[in-house]
Formats: sequence, structure tokens, C-alpha cells
Amino acid sequence: MKKCTILRFRKYGLAKKVVLALSLIGTGAVVTLPVVWTYKKIHLGLGMEAAQVTLAFQVFVLLVLITVGLGLGYTVDWAIRRRKSIFRSPHEGSCAEALVRLWGYKMTCQEEDEYNIIPEINLFPTLDEVLGMINKPKRRGRKPTFPLEAWLPIAAKWENRDPIRDAFTLEDLIRESLGENPDGSPVVSAQSYYS
Repeated sequence: MKKCTILRFRKYGLAKKVVLALSLIGTGAVVTLPVVWTYKKIHLGLGMEAAQVTLAFQVFVLLVLITVGLGLGYTVDWAIRRRKSIFRSPHEGSCAEALVRLWGYKMTCQEEDEYNIIPEINLFPTLDEVLGMINKPKRRGRKPTFPLEAWLPIAAKWENRDPIRDAFTLEDLIRESLGENPDGSPVVSAQSYYS
């Protein structure tokens, strides 16, 4: 089974520009000649006013057709870019491939195996991986201001307090045990107790 991807060309070549210009000139001539012919026939048969009304109607119909064509062109381009409708999985040699190439996109296909090979996942690490995890260097970071031994009495007193009898706060306890700043705040914030 082949899997095809669609890529956009960045620049149009000289040949494509010439073909586009010639096709615009050709379609312009094909549309203009019947309008002029109809205008002359009605002008000779029914008069100037009827010819002008007919010409206005023909111009209106042409503008509607141009608007519909631009909308359809944008829809086809959107469907190619989003891989919608017939462009979801185009095959080589199909009508969808011809439309993709006509709109300036490039389609590349490559063989795909029928059976998708799922990579094997090893749930149990090897001895080298375990030793590598153990021997990892310690992470560096900000060193604590006070060691764990200084925090243990604060933690014991805070956790064993009686909320009804004891009226001190955690900030008061830290200020009493570790000290305070010149502005009266504890040296270490109460948030660092929880972290």
C-alpha cells in the first residue's frame, strides 16, 4: 500500500505562467465574442435600449459566474490543503492526483508496509540503566538557609500545638527560633516551612 503526501510548490515556472496567460486571453475572447454578437443583433433588431438591457444582464450573469468560479477554486484549494473529500488519500494516476498537480501542488508517494511494526517497549530496565540512575550527579540549586536540624524543633512544636490554648502563629514560632529581619518579619517565610 502506498502512502501519498501533498506538498506545495513555492514558485510557478515560466511555462505555467505562459499557459495561464494564454488560457485567460482565450477564455476572455470566448466570452466576449458572443456578448458582442448578441449586442449587435439586438441593437439592429429591437433598438438601442433593448441591447443595453441585454448587455447589462449578460454582464451580471458573467460576474455571478466569475464569483462562483472563485469560490469553487478556493474550496478546491482548501480541500487539497486540509486533505478533505477526494484528496483524503489520493492514489497515483487518479483524477485527484491530476487536480492536485493542476493546482500547483506536488504529490509524492512511498511504499508502506501492510503490517505496522510496533516498537518493542522494555518495561524492566537493564542493570546499566539502574546504575546510571543511581550514579546521577546531584541536582544543584539554592542551598537552604537553615539545616534540617534547625527546622525539626519548629516542626514538632507547630504540629503538637493545641489550637485552643496556644495563640502563636507559625510566623511567631519561626521568628522566635530562627530570628527576624530588621523590619520585624521572620528571617524565613512561613511558606518555606511547607516546602
